[in-house]
Amino acid sequence: MTFQIQAINIHNFAGERRTISLQTGAVNIITGRSATGKSSILDIIAYCFGGSYSVAGGVIRNAVRFYSIELVTDDSTVLVARAAPAEGRSTSTQMHVSLHPLGSLVEPTLEQLAPNHDVKSALSVMGGLLGIPNITTDAGMGTRKEFQITPKHALYFCLQGQSEVANPDVLFHGQSEEWAPQVIRDVLPFFLGVVDPLFVTKRNLLQVKERSLRALERKSNDVSALRGPSSRARGLVREAVEAGLLPDEAAESSALGDEVSALARAMETPTSMGDPDSDDQRVLSRLEEEREQLRVELSALRRASHNLRQLVRSQSGFTDEASVQIGRLKSIELLGVQDSSEVVSTCPLCGSAAPCAESQVSEIREHLAALERQIGEVAVEVPRVQETLGEYETRIAVVNEKLAANKSDIDGWFASRALLEQLRERSLFQAAVRGRVGLYLESVQSVGDEGSAKREIQSLIDEIEDLRSELDLDAMRVRLDGVLSRMSHVITAVASRLELEHSSSPARFDMARLTVVVDTPAASLKLSEVGSAENWLGYHLATLLAMHSRFLEAGSPVPRFLVLDQPSQVYFPPDATGDDVELDDDDRAALRRFYQELKLFVDFHPGSFQVLVIDHADEAEAWFQNSVVERWRGGRGLVPTHWIDSAAGAATIDRGLDLL
Repeated sequence: MTFQIQAINIHNFAGERRTISLQTGAVNIITGRSATGKSSILDIIAYCFGGSYSVAGGVIRNAVRFYSIELVTDDSTVLVARAAPAEGRSTSTQMHVSLHPLGSLVEPTLEQLAPNHDVKSALSVMGGLLGIPNITTDAGMGTRKEFQITPKHALYFCLQGQSEVANPDVLFHGQSEEWAPQVIRDVLPFFLGVVDPLFVTKRNLLQVKERSLRALERKSNDVSALRGPSSRARGLVREAVEAGLLPDEAAESSALGDEVSALARAMETPTSMGDPDSDDQRVLSRLEEEREQLRVELSALRRASHNLRQLVRSQSGFTDEASVQIGRLKSIELLGVQDSSEVVSTCPLCGSAAPCAESQVSEIREHLAALERQIGEVAVEVPRVQETLGEYETRIAVVNEKLAANKSDIDGWFASRALLEQLRERSLFQAAVRGRVGLYLESVQSVGDEGSAKREIQSLIDEIEDLRSELDLDAMRVRLDGVLSRMSHVITAVASRLELEHSSSPARFDMARLTVVVDTPAASLKLSEVGSAENWLGYHLATLLAMHSRFLEAGSPVPRFLVLDQPSQVYFPPDATGDDVELDDDDRAALRRFYQELKLFVDFHPGSFQVLVIDHADEAEAWFQNSVVERWRGGRGLVPTHWIDSAAGAATIDRGLDLL
């Protein structure tokens, strides 16, 4: 069972439907001018197959509420619909999937398109109709994690967008996405029919059985060892001794019975756990706070002591200097008389009469007397300052002693903490050893009859061998190489009929690089190394037809349609519409060969394959005109004109309301 497209529908907000009807088992052509919505046909198909919403913004997004496609299988019509994303959303997570009798006129209404599945379950239903098993896969070939194969993955080989159909670097739809190349490599062996659909299921089952076998063999070995020494038991005994769960002499056990008994005793030995005192951290906090207070106090005392020392030095210097000067004046009896009441009328230096001598001598004598008084006062204060300085030195010594004691207490706290951590690590080690010992003793006790275990082991070995035979990767690769070899003959034959460059040389699909390689006498050229867009287009078509030939041969669950967007662009100038440009004879002949190759493939598989070409070319030949299903010119396009007018009016009203 597979899919061909019977109709593509768009639905506006008023419930009107625009339908594009297609012929199954035939070449269908939609031709028209640029900017009529042709390329959106491919985006609508991909969206209804669970893809992202990539319909171009503007007229279509403004006017369309729902997209739907009618798919034909061997015995039914499948209606698949998906709403345009709500405002502010990039996609819709809900879909509609329903079955209708084959040949019935579906004519879906908005009410019939109500979502009944999320995207994942909708793809699962569609996959079931296509014949894709509900499995995960990595096909045994890829490096990605396993994933669910869905019909969306089949569209890699069914669609060719305008930027892909003649791209020298991209061979498949969506291949330019970062994650897509590896997905394509993973799903292609399944779609080509060279890998068992249940590959991953069987592989996972194989891994489970291999783990079970290893566990059972381990238990069986333990039971067998009861009649002799066991290296595993001896190793566990040594660990228990190292952990302190058994005395040193237990390591001398040689018989397994003794070892098992010793391990049982180890399980009964209590483990020591050094739990920290609840006030432990508070003690450290108190000690650190006390240290900080002592440091502040010590700093203050040292500053005060330093200031007093500076004062004593200053006083001593003043007294010494003043005493020296007074002594010098007195020693030379510069003032001449010592009695202050005596009248002085001569100069004390030269003895001559001086009218002002009396006042000057009196002033000098007063200053000298004041200096002597000051020296006396300083002499009285110095002992008191020195006494205070001694008190400060004593207090500094006391604080230093307290700081030393505080440091000793903190060092002791950290030493006890280190011991506690050692005890905790030892306790954890003991717990780990006890866990291993417990598992070993449990495994020995849980294994029953040795003969029964051996029979179970042999049964597992047989099942594992059968699964390994079914999952023979070497055989799968041989089958894949054979399929790719047959595909290369088809690619080469199509390239020859299209008269492509190097078409006389064999061409092949390179699965590792996801490209076409042409093996010329001079060198093997990948697609990007073969010049001209016409050749790129031709080798794209040759590869896709070769793949679909294999899909048909293998009964693969790939939809039986191929959608090509703007293939004639390689023959027309970039800005041509197809109405006013005439192709030269060579280009027209090449374009004719391209379309004839499509028709040849469809005719070779009568009723089994469908092609939809979206193009601006509109050739006059009868074979072309007979394939045209819609012509979008003269104002006609994907979206009816009155829908566009209605959407524009609604947008105008909305803008007016916003202004209000």
